[in-house]
Amino acid sequence: MSEDKHTERECTAYHEAGHAVVAWVLGIDLSAVTIVAGEDFLGRAYTKRPDREAFETDLYKHSPEYALVRADAIGDVAGKVAEELHEGTSHKWSEVPYAGDYAHFIELALRLGWGAHNTTGSEIDMTQAFADAEAEARDLLQTRWVAVQGVAAVLLRDGGVPGTDAVAIMENAGVPGPVESVWADLLEERQIEAEMRARFDGASGEPIEIPREELEG
Repeated sequence: MSEDKHTERECTAYHEAGHAVVAWVLGIDLSAVTIVAGEDFLGRAYTKRPDREAFETDLYKHSPEYALVRADAIGDVAGKVAEELHEGTSHKWSEVPYAGDYAHFIELALRLGWGAHNTTGSEIDMTQAFADAEAEARDLLQTRWVAVQGVAAVLLRDGGVPGTDAVAIMENAGVPGPVESVWADLLEERQIEAEMRARFDGASGEPIEIPREELEG
């Protein structure tokens, strides 16, 4: 983080605003955003995760679970990118303030199958994965920069903001909103699966006949 032109608190505000805006854009609900430092963090954007199963099962591209984990990974790099856009400079992932985001991104990127094996196959190079994720986060933030500034301004004034208020700030900024609804798709799939299971006869083990029009609808 910059130690000259921009204060640490200001950088943290833009960092967390970046996390918040990208989470919202990618359909992840926000609980709260704060720049009140904790024991091991300078600020935090808290998100709602109603279904941890997506982080523990096999992922298939184009599935709701894949979209959920992918959104979380893009959100991991958004804080650093927002700082860079605000400061007009660049930072290295090796800098201490980014250690948590870096580690979490690596974990999710591996789950997503991102990264390239080196010539011996013994290590996975995440350079391109980081570059691609940062490019997407940058595009999302640049087209919604007014929203980032609005959230950052409230964080600097109040120290924190509830998720619903942060979303209101973004919506009132009049910038493009969510491009997808990760949770809605995932929970809808869960509901469909539950309904299908409920149609099986537990005694006979035979499936109940489902009208064709329902399957096509």
